[in-house]
Amino acid sequence: MRSIEYQPKIDGLRAIAVLSVVFYHLKISYFDGGFIGVDIFFVISGYLITSIILSDKKRGTFNFKKFLIKRIKRLLPAIVFVSLLAICFGFLILSPDDLINFSRSIITSIFFVSNILYWTESNYFNQISEFKPFLHTWSLGVEMSFYLIWPLILIFLIKLLKQKQIIFFIIITSILSLIFIEYIYTKGLVFETDLFKGFFYGKYISDTLFYNAPFRLFEFFFGCILCFIPKKQYSDLTNQSFFILGLILIFCSILILNYKSKIPGISLIPAMIGTSFIIFFNEKSFFNKILNNKIMIGIGLISYSLYLIHWPLISLYKYYNLGALGFYDKIIILILSFFISILMYFFIEKPWRFDYSKNKKFFSVIILTSIIGFCFFTINQNGFVDRLNEAEKQMLYKLKTTAKDEYCKPQKSVFKKVTEKVCVNGDELNADIILMGDSNGRMWFKPFAEFSKRNNYNFVNYSRICKNFPHPSDFKYFLIQDFIFKDFYNCSEIVTNAEVLIIGNAWFNYQFSKYNKEIAEGFINNISIIKENKNFRNIKKILVLGQIPAFSSNNLDITSCLTRPKFFKKEVSCKNYYRDSFKKNNFLENIKNLNFELERYVNEKLANDYSVLFIDPTKDLCNKNECMHVSEKNDYFYKDSNHISNYGAKYIFNKNKILIEEFLTN
Repeated sequence: MRSIEYQPKIDGLRAIAVLSVVFYHLKISYFDGGFIGVDIFFVISGYLITSIILSDKKRGTFNFKKFLIKRIKRLLPAIVFVSLLAICFGFLILSPDDLINFSRSIITSIFFVSNILYWTESNYFNQISEFKPFLHTWSLGVEMSFYLIWPLILIFLIKLLKQKQIIFFIIITSILSLIFIEYIYTKGLVFETDLFKGFFYGKYISDTLFYNAPFRLFEFFFGCILCFIPKKQYSDLTNQSFFILGLILIFCSILILNYKSKIPGISLIPAMIGTSFIIFFNEKSFFNKILNNKIMIGIGLISYSLYLIHWPLISLYKYYNLGALGFYDKIIILILSFFISILMYFFIEKPWRFDYSKNKKFFSVIILTSIIGFCFFTINQNGFVDRLNEAEKQMLYKLKTTAKDEYCKPQKSVFKKVTEKVCVNGDELNADIILMGDSNGRMWFKPFAEFSKRNNYNFVNYSRICKNFPHPSDFKYFLIQDFIFKDFYNCSEIVTNAEVLIIGNAWFNYQFSKYNKEIAEGFINNISIIKENKNFRNIKKILVLGQIPAFSSNNLDITSCLTRPKFFKKEVSCKNYYRDSFKKNNFLENIKNLNFELERYVNEKLANDYSVLFIDPTKDLCNKNECMHVSEKNDYFYKDSNHISNYGAKYIFNKNKILIEEFLTN
């Protein structure tokens, strides 16, 4: 077991890690995998923390309380400063709802649990996450969990096991962890389990793995194990070879990985091994200058401050500007990030870390209490709605009313195998019409329920049963399978005498729009299998509701856009903003194209066995490059970026009322 000593190349590694993250967030070309910079930090932390514990333990000076206090003194002052800075700008530009969410993220970041908050929200790689200024602090939550858990485990292992046995333990634990992670990925998009009283039910599997510390532990272990491997005098050639190989593995990972990669998981192994090689092998020749030079060491020293400050700058600027960063925007943000991080390092990090006087303690408590108090006050005051003018307040009220207008009141199904609650108008067991799909199916419930009530039909909406459709985010996997499904054939969750099947779904994913034809054919083939299932033997009519003109995932939602306070002169039109987003990369045209293909295959493949009808919502909400988001009476067509409101559903139903009602009743 080796004691810790300063290694300049580790600061060089930190520089690579933080620059890769910054360039990834700035969307610099060839840095699609730059997010692995965080994983490099985890390996470094595993190595340094284990080294510190072993060194203190060897001298008999290890104290868990003092260890945690040092870690908090290392991390907290910079977070507090960035929070204070971000609050000043956030107050001026964020909508009331976003200011509330922003306040929650600051509170959870200060207590190092923001990873839990973000786990319950959108996926890290969803572009809507770009408007969350403290999203990057999820990694600090994972780090703090490691600081709390690993010292206790390590001390126990030292007492119980020999050095080689500890190495074996770390390796086996890491392998089992990776196997478990890869197994969980096979379970699909979301958890559908009642284990732990349904705590995980409905949560995205990818988010659960991404944000939670237990699934990141193997990354820290790549650094931990280095402290137990005996150090030998390797030849210069060996040191140089593994040093260069380590750099190659890291940079190849940055180039090859992207948001589609399964993170965390096996795909991270090359970068983890590369980082370990660089730490372990002492390269002192010319190649060492790659990391061991004043510039890289300097960036490494400010890496924590740079990591903290760059993302709020990017996120808040995008929120204010309502658009992608231009070349000069990126340059300005980069320069500003470095400038602020240098000031933070010399005036925040170092003074509060190494010289913590009573005055500083008192000042810290005052600032920390003020920030937390302000955040709670913001939440209590509904995001300071008074920052808006009267027209904006009315708009906010209308939008929030629309958002709260539930599609239905879900209830437990009479079928025990149906785990997700259903929406019912009438008698579920004697349903005349059933509506199936995902949440984009449920949003159609109200107009069809009202129709059913007028005509004395029993109507039921089942959401996410039978695994009947692949989610758009899984298109890549299903394309490999050539869209050969048997889920409708094997479905035994319900038995129905209904004669009419209505299907609504999130059919579209822009990333795979070049496969629109194949995707549409795959979906309709999947629906056609229902004729082979005796549980659906009475189905005679199928109505398919096409893809709504959902907003691109990098859009600020409508409520946020329309209710931003106007403290600055620059005011970007939300109407133009959404219109431009529909035009960008032919986004709306691709949605229309998918609906065209869906309708074609409905008529070609389903019409042979059923009476069919296809409704294309884009024809009712959109013209060439623009879609309505608000009516002349200020009723909003959308509940959020990818779900229409009850008003929107009724509007589209009424636009096609004669066609739909004749189809359902005749």
